[in-house]
Amino acid sequence: MHDEDVTLPDAQGLFALSSEQAGYFTSAQAHALGYSTQLLGYHVDRGRFQQVRRGLYRLRDYPSSPREEVMAAWLAAGKDTALVSHESALELLGLSDVVPSTIHVLVPRSRRWVRTLPGVTVHTTAHDVSREDTTTRQGMRVTAPIRTILD
Repeated sequence: MHDEDVTLPDAQGLFALSSEQAGYFTSAQAHALGYSTQLLGYHVDRGRFQQVRRGLYRLRDYPSSPREEVMAAWLAAGKDTALVSHESALELLGLSDVVPSTIHVLVPRSRRWVRTLPGVTVHTTAHDVSREDTTTRQGMRVTAPIRTILD
């Protein structure tokens, strides 16, 4: 094996990505940046990363931020298919000043959750959510105001 065959993980890329996600990242995102499962475990053991749950990590020294628990729930639910919804979306959209007692996420029924998340209520939908029914707030996909009110 030659030195040029070794690929180093992209630590700057992981930090940049995590910075957009309140310090959180998924194992799939880390793998795409060159972090193997073993290397993730190494950094967890050394205290650089915290394993929040299976497949979800956080940079240990990243400062906490408001609503980071919503980001964590959304990432754990699957950022490509999940949406922050219901009362959680109302709060993110500025349509309510009541912080919900549970985090609400909406996932396609076909991608039903096997593992439960503490403090998270998972809603399912049989229909694809249209682009018009979604928006982005604080880097998270959220149901749009009208959809949120109807939910």
